[in-house]
Amino acid sequence: MESYTPSINLQSYIKIFHIIESDHAIENFVLPDTAIVMAIRFKGIVSAKENGIEYSLPNAVLSGLRYTPRLIKYSAKSSNVLVVFHPGGPAAFFREPLHELSGISVPLNLFKNFADVNDLTERLSHAESNVDRIRIVEEVLVSKLKRNIMDLWYCMLSNRSNLTRAIHALKS
Repeated sequence: MESYTPSINLQSYIKIFHIIESDHAIENFVLPDTAIVMAIRFKGIVSAKENGIEYSLPNAVLSGLRYTPRLIKYSAKSSNVLVVFHPGGPAAFFREPLHELSGISVPLNLFKNFADVNDLTERLSHAESNVDRIRIVEEVLVSKLKRNIMDLWYCMLSNRSNLTRAIHALKS
């Protein structure tokens, strides 16, 4: 597993990126966690096993807070990018109520802002290196930041007198 620190413009939302690659089939026992995680598979097959039931995971999923452990099985020659969010971080990218994800994983393309995720998995599979893959994921995430958050950030950096106006716009 390789870990990457997010670029400065995503550090408020994303704790860390991981790339998990397996030459051989591996099983990973995932303990409960308080982070929402986006997983994007760009090679191989990944499945999960909970309560004695095994099921395949889609190419890209968003997993909510977990209260019970689960087993993740990576096929030989599988590769995945994991995006581990800070608490509250996903709200910058998703309009849907994410508290409903508690204990489950949902295909990423079911979220309005990520309906085009199949293009992302294709781009990741053709990238030449893991650094390129992280760059691609970061580009996509920056493009998915909700516009009002980017407007607020711009106002804070460029002109503090516009901050009140930006906050008012967010409330409406």
